[in-house]
Amino acid sequence: MRSRPGAMYQSPAPAVAAQLGLGYTEQGGALLIWNRAAPTLLFNRILALGAFEPADDALIDALLARAQAEHSRCMIQLGPSAQPAGLAERLQVRGMKAEPGWLMHVRAG
Repeated sequence: MRSRPGAMYQSPAPAVAAQLGLGYTEQGGALLIWNRAAPTLLFNRILALGAFEPADDALIDALLARAQAEHSRCMIQLGPSAQPAGLAERLQVRGMKAEPGWLMHVRAG
């Protein structure tokens, strides 16, 4: 069973969500989240693109258009197994730039 990452955007009371401009949409196995009150990329991004099913051009364009319609900056985090191959290059063609990888901490043992 897959977890529901959109749940954090469902939990606030409707008045609080409206005040903060919280929202989300799930499409093609990917999740777009936005928070207009916190214009940081941590709260405004696309998760799991290409993780559960290959991301085609229509899905990429729909998610980017929705982010723009919500007046949200957008970051896409791609996992190493994101499908199809060349997905990162397809995002760059759309004007997105690659950033250095996130700092990861792993606990040994």
